Amino acid sequence: MQKPDVIAAIREVLQIELDAMARANVLARDEATTNKPENKYDTRALEASYLASAQVDRMVDLKQLIGFYEVLVPTELGAVQVGALVQLEDDRGSRWVFIAPHGGGKRVVVGAEEVTVLTPRSPLGRALAGLGVDDEATWETPGGQRTLEIVSVS
Repeated sequence: MQKPDVIAAIREVLQIELDAMARANVLARDEATTNKPENKYDTRALEASYLASAQVDRMVDLKQLIGFYEVLVPTELGAVQVGALVQLEDDRGSRWVFIAPHGGGKRVVVGAEEVTVLTPRSPLGRALAGLGVDDEATWETPGGQRTLEIVSVS
């Protein structure tokens, strides 16, 4: 698994989300500006304006996150921190995670492997912070305590 490939895949997923959000924002703005209330209780235009405003906020967040990935230099890291690509293993098998400043929860496929984007504030992200190869991360899940071994950090 190569970190530049993971970064490119995450950036692509974020750009697709940004493009979809921009298209939806155009529709919401049109709805807000062209809808005349049918009566004093008709709030469709007002609701559309709130939606358009929230979409703009989300688009700003996505642009900032895409900017992070555009300037991220894929260097080798010795410990888990923002920008780290981490391979984890337990009795269920191996998995990959990428530590991002925010925007966690996304999953991308690189080659035949799936990579989950985590933030340092997520339960697993907190458990992994500062650990290195051969360390074990333990954290609480709704199903009980879970432990994963760190196989690689790049």
